[in-house]
Amino acid sequence: MVPVTVGWQGKVADLHARDYARTLYRNLAGGESVAKAHSTARMMLGLSGCTDPPLLHSAPGHLPEGQFLIGPDVRTVPPGQPVKPRAYDTVARLRKPRFPPPFP
Repeated sequence: MVPVTVGWQGKVADLHARDYARTLYRNLAGGESVAKAHSTARMMLGLSGCTDPPLLHSAPGHLPEGQFLIGPDVRTVPPGQPVKPRAYDTVARLRKPRFPPPFP
């Protein structure tokens, strides 16, 4: 049994189908649930002018919010743990130059 499916009710332009798939799978690979990734992809379609977005269907007993493409141990940001951006790495900015300037 397939727990979650996505489909359009009518014809869809190739551009919209590619944009939806790209956004959906990028977010799934980033660790989002199927429901969150679908919601984000639908929002992006709305911004690009798609008037007939796809629908998300789930089998009885399966919540899209609980379906993930990757396991919790390999998601980019585990729930409840903040991410420290690399820009705030102060060690690299406080180093002294290796060589003195060429002119005093």
